[in-house]
Amino acid sequence: MVIESGTVVSIEKEAKSQFPARNPIKWCIDAPKNDNVAGKLGQEELDQIGIRVVKEYEIDETSRREWKQQNEEGMVLAEQLLDESEAGAANVKYPLITVAAIQFSARALPELIPGTNIVKTKIIGHDPDGSKYLRGERISKHMSYQYLEEQEEWVEDMDRLLMCLPILGTYFKKTYFDKRLQRNVSQGISPYDVCINFKAKSMETAPRITHICTYYEYEVYEFVKSGIWLDTPILHTHLEPHQEPDEGRETTPHVFLEQHRRLDLDHDGYPEPYIVTVHKDTQKVVRIRSRWDTDGVDINSQTKKIVRIEPIHYFTKYGFLPNPRGGIYDIGFGLLLFPLNDTCNALINQLLDAGSQANLQAGFFGRGVRMQTGKLEFSRGEWKSVDTKDPDLRKSIFPLPVNEPSMVLFQLLGLLLDAGRDISSIHEVMTGKEPTSANVPATTVLMLVEQGTKVYNSIYKRVHRSLKKEFIKGYNLNAKYLPQVQYYRIMDQEQAIARADYNKKDLDIVPVSDPNMATDVQRMAKAQAEMAMSGRPNVNEDALTLRYLKAIKAEDIEEVLPPPDKRQPPPPDPKVLEITGKMEIESKKMMLEIEKFKLEQVRTMAEIEKIRAHAVEHIAKAEAQEIGPQLKFYAEQIKEIGAEARERIKLLGQTIKQNQQGQGGEGEKK
Repeated sequence: MVIESGTVVSIEKEAKSQFPARNPIKWCIDAPKNDNVAGKLGQEELDQIGIRVVKEYEIDETSRREWKQQNEEGMVLAEQLLDESEAGAANVKYPLITVAAIQFSARALPELIPGTNIVKTKIIGHDPDGSKYLRGERISKHMSYQYLEEQEEWVEDMDRLLMCLPILGTYFKKTYFDKRLQRNVSQGISPYDVCINFKAKSMETAPRITHICTYYEYEVYEFVKSGIWLDTPILHTHLEPHQEPDEGRETTPHVFLEQHRRLDLDHDGYPEPYIVTVHKDTQKVVRIRSRWDTDGVDINSQTKKIVRIEPIHYFTKYGFLPNPRGGIYDIGFGLLLFPLNDTCNALINQLLDAGSQANLQAGFFGRGVRMQTGKLEFSRGEWKSVDTKDPDLRKSIFPLPVNEPSMVLFQLLGLLLDAGRDISSIHEVMTGKEPTSANVPATTVLMLVEQGTKVYNSIYKRVHRSLKKEFIKGYNLNAKYLPQVQYYRIMDQEQAIARADYNKKDLDIVPVSDPNMATDVQRMAKAQAEMAMSGRPNVNEDALTLRYLKAIKAEDIEEVLPPPDKRQPPPPDPKVLEITGKMEIESKKMMLEIEKFKLEQVRTMAEIEKIRAHAVEHIAKAEAQEIGPQLKFYAEQIKEIGAEARERIKLLGQTIKQNQQGQGGEGEKK
């Protein structure tokens, strides 16, 4: 809608009558393939779009004017900027907002970026063969590499975000694929440069989001010559004919409005999501790019009409505290603490001025006193001569009545400072200072710290949710723009990732940080409580050790606790070695006994054979001499000898077997 002279004009209705209709389905399929669909539109249609974009941007800018003005005043106090004051008057800015912002940033940054792994995955559904787990590990390593190594600006932008967020209450990230850099970009943007209607419900449902961009002339030249922008005469537009450009104009940036909005360019009655870039001063359109993929177009199979188009969202909002008035822009310490901080500044300056006035007194001289008036400087031990008619000089000099600095104002200042610390949770114990009372038990101090982090926990969870949304945007960009196979290096080890790893939606991308902010002492206490479970059945010892190492923030954890496939076998237990040695000795003894048994068996068999030979010899002699009873007698004697030998062998075998069983039972007990 465009507002002109108090009337509302419908651009869509005029467009339908002035511009030819286009095939909606063909347009929605072909538009994502074109980087700039503005070249397919007429100049008159482009001019109307440019006017509309600028006018609606001004409407949104007006809706957030009050919020913007309040935050600018808070930013002045946070930056400790001195304003103009009366000559000689105190001009002190108490750093209440500054300390609160520094404390929040100092706690949040190490929690969000705890190490080299900042992205993790959660498996959705069953994973019987472990393929989802392995794919999740590849994605976790690759995305962490992208944000920490490939996107060099990401850590710096996060640092700036966590410093500005507690002051302004809102900060934005813009995530997109940069074709010139051939990589993903996640750019931090100040809330002053992202204009949204203050009454918008959310980033996803906002009717339009305007990114206020500034480009130099050489950058505009590059965009035009590379075919990204239309060749529109937008430079030097406000110069008169035959007027030479001023010096330094080439380094003066131009303001462009990149508006994420909806337009009905195919004139079917349904506005499609686009990104329209307009030069603010001339209202000339330089680029219109579709903000959807062909997969996001929902077409009714029966009517063959477009039902819905799912837009691609580029912006992620980071919020500090929700706005009680329900606006899209959240609030921070700059707005909450501004009245208290401003009053504290006034009280401090009044106390300083009163002290200065009491120390540097002023007053009146009598007419009879003849001396140099104005500023007098005295050296140590110096006396100055004065001409006066009255012998008592005190009667001719009257000092102005000046009160000492008020104790009431000083007490009021302390009350306001305590109120500000309560809001920002920056008490002494939270800033690392010792408590006022030296006899406070350690448990009480820990309880105070825990209560102080409660306020930060709720804020930190909001930051954690926003960071998850930013990571999901990066995941979707990888699924669309990543090469089929990409190789990269981490710690001098070559890794590989495929675009196919990002195409499935069975993994949830989340930050690796804990959404509940905790102090190092609390984290250590939790880790020690978990380590107390070590040695119990069904307890994962590696997981306990890993959590403990992370709690103490150990360096090079993989060197201390390498993956299972890279570990060396553990050294044997000395007790086990001792028992094994004894068993080997007993085994050798047993083998010797067996060898002895075998030798005894062979010797016995030899004796049996010898007896048999003698028996045969005697039988032969007996047969030669006598036949009958003697032969029967010898045969019975031989039979008895053989039975006795077999019985001896049997008893010997049983004895050895019993020894073996006894030694085996003792080994098991050992």
